Amino acid sequence: MNTFQEAIDAASKMCGSQKMLALKLDVTAGNLSAAKNGNRPLSKEKIAILARVLSADPAELWELQEIANLPRRNPFLHAASAMLSAFLCVILSVGGNDAKADAYGANSISERAAHTTHCR
Repeated sequence: MNTFQEAIDAASKMCGSQKMLALKLDVTAGNLSAAKNGNRPLSKEKIAILARVLSADPAELWELQEIANLPRRNPFLHAASAMLSAFLCVILSVGGNDAKADAYGANSISERAAHTTHCR
């Protein structure tokens, strides 16, 4: 196993499915999927159960999970993402030419929505 995703896939195969592995770990299928994708870590207790399923070292699985979660925890990536979002909001909100309004009208968007730019 080189990645946490591979570990989850291997354990899922041993249990029959990812849903069955989630039941064994006593987590929801959604939480297991989020953990697999590096969006939510599993607790050390769940990692210990996963290690027993795989006959693996829990410390190794913990490290793989931490590596999978690194992009989510990187403050520099979040700052870059926020700057890109702000830049796109400014670019998309500038203008309001008639060609854009006509294009929106052709796509059955209400007149009010065609001129509204939402930036969250």
